[in-house]
Amino acid sequence: MGDLIYSVEPFAEAMSEWDEAAVNTWIHKLLFRECIHPLALAFPITGERLIIQIYAENGTTSPAKRNLETAVARSYEEFSAVFPDTSVLSRKGNEELGSDFFLLIGRMGINQLYDLLQREAIEGKYKGTATIFSTKDRWDLHTYLLKAIFALEPKNKAVLTTIVERDIHDLRYSSECFNAVNNVLGNVFSGLQYLPVLVSQVEGANRPIKSELLSYVQALEKAELGSGDMPALTPLTTAEVRAYSGVLTALNPHLNSFKVSRFNGYNLQIDENGLVITNATTDTARVINLTPEVTSNIRSSLRYVTEPTG
Repeated sequence: MGDLIYSVEPFAEAMSEWDEAAVNTWIHKLLFRECIHPLALAFPITGERLIIQIYAENGTTSPAKRNLETAVARSYEEFSAVFPDTSVLSRKGNEELGSDFFLLIGRMGINQLYDLLQREAIEGKYKGTATIFSTKDRWDLHTYLLKAIFALEPKNKAVLTTIVERDIHDLRYSSECFNAVNNVLGNVFSGLQYLPVLVSQVEGANRPIKSELLSYVQALEKAELGSGDMPALTPLTTAEVRAYSGVLTALNPHLNSFKVSRFNGYNLQIDENGLVITNATTDTARVINLTPEVTSNIRSSLRYVTEPTG
């Protein structure tokens, strides 16, 4: 490792011949001391971006890729063990170190850290710790932990659901939790049960929440209902339909607040025949039948609606 290498591609090729101990040592120095020797680059690059580039150069599966995953996992375990006093490891702050680690864990799919991250998510270990990307009152390091764990292969969906149902009420975490409901814990129809929570947060919220809701409605418009293996349920009552209609009425103005050329917004309504999504841009309407799955999710959502359902 004595000769200097001046670009990422040949360095990644050389690293593929290193043993696990050598990779671990180099990753540790990069993340905690910002030392990239024997790599010498003519441009600045963050440790997280550099590792991702090297990782991408090593194919889909290889011993080199596994060595990188193991090295990042070991360095994270060191960081976690001494947090919040990580100054013993690095002069970089927790904000930068933590953000780098969680982005790496999620993008590299380091599933060996799943159990540790799940415990830390339950504990709320990183709540209130700012990141380099945001202020404390918008996102924090717990947000990035959630990004990471939701990107891994879920071991226990019941535990993740408990975390989601606790954290989705906090604006710092609601987008990550809502995405997990739709993409990890269930499907796009699962989001119907948490829609009242996001709608309640959207007034005065940052634009990403509005964008999240618009993306969700667009996905819902295109989604195909499953064949349906749930048992038949009692149809929604008039009071239940009225309560969910109130949620959609509150949502609709926000779906029409985007000033984008050739975009005329959406309008959502519900009655005893189904959930209707009207696309004003294409002048089309999609009717989602109140199948047992849809009915169950809507009924479950009403615990977050203040109007009595009778």
